[in-house]
Amino acid sequence: MNPPRKQWVSTEQVGAVTIGRFNVRALADDPAIQGVRQELFQLVDEPGKGRLLLDFGEVTHFGSAFIAVLLELNRKIKAAGGRLALCWLNPHLRQVFQVTKLDQTLNIYEDEDSALANFD
Repeated sequence: MNPPRKQWVSTEQVGAVTIGRFNVRALADDPAIQGVRQELFQLVDEPGKGRLLLDFGEVTHFGSAFIAVLLELNRKIKAAGGRLALCWLNPHLRQVFQVTKLDQTLNIYEDEDSALANFD
C-alpha cells in the first residue's frame, strides 16, 4: 500500500475564483517547488479554474525557482483568458516582488477580500 501523497496546496472555491492556500512554509527546495507546481498546473487545467488567488499567509520564504513557477503559471492562466492574483505576502516576500519589479507583472493584494473584489 502506498503512503498518502502530500498535498502541497489546499483549495477553496469562492464564486468563480479558486483560492489556493499553501500547506508548506518554505518553497525553497526542489520537492516542495515541484509538488506545488504540479498541483497548481493540474488545477488550472481543470475547466472553470482559470481565476486563481494564491494565499501566501503561511509561507515564510521561497526560492528563485518558485518565482519562475509563478511567472510560468501567470503566463499559462493569461493565455487561457484567466487571472492570477496573490495575497497575504509577508513584508519580506513583498519586498522580493518589489525589488525584482514583479509587483508590476503580478496582481498582488494585501488580503483575500481586496483580491477577490478585483476579480470582478
